[in-house]
Amino acid sequence: MVSLSMHPSPSILHRIQGTCYNTHMAIITQLFDLICFRCGECCRRYQVLLDRTGIALLSKHMGLSTEDFRRRYADPRWPGTNTCLVQQINGSCPFLRGEGREFLCTVHLNKPQPCRDWAASPAKLECQRGLQKLWKLTVDSSGHLQGMPEDISAFQGFLNTCAKEE
Repeated sequence: MVSLSMHPSPSILHRIQGTCYNTHMAIITQLFDLICFRCGECCRRYQVLLDRTGIALLSKHMGLSTEDFRRRYADPRWPGTNTCLVQQINGSCPFLRGEGREFLCTVHLNKPQPCRDWAASPAKLECQRGLQKLWKLTVDSSGHLQGMPEDISAFQGFLNTCAKEE
């Protein structure tokens, strides 16, 4: 088991199986603090609140009238007329698709404002659940990423791929 600081000092040098991880730690810290690693946990935990603008944008993107969008995606328990909650289907946002270790938003280019405002962070419970579930990694109370070297390395490689796509 390896402890990898999410906030490393430049003077820290970790050697795991003969490999210098100082550079890797800095990369993981910078990327993980800036990039969603696409675990989908936030999309499973929360229902998105849409205002009129959000409803109109998604309706247009999907080729639906706002009425058809509401019938298809709005949670009928929500009493709002100017807003709606997106109803989860099978325990997640209906626009979440994925398999394995990567879940993507099918309406990413027109993503609702609450989703755009979400920022991935090792401090967020949803991100911690995603790390555990998909990467077998944990974050301890000091903000250190914990896991096997091969799991940390795989996670770093994935974050690098995500960074190139951003």
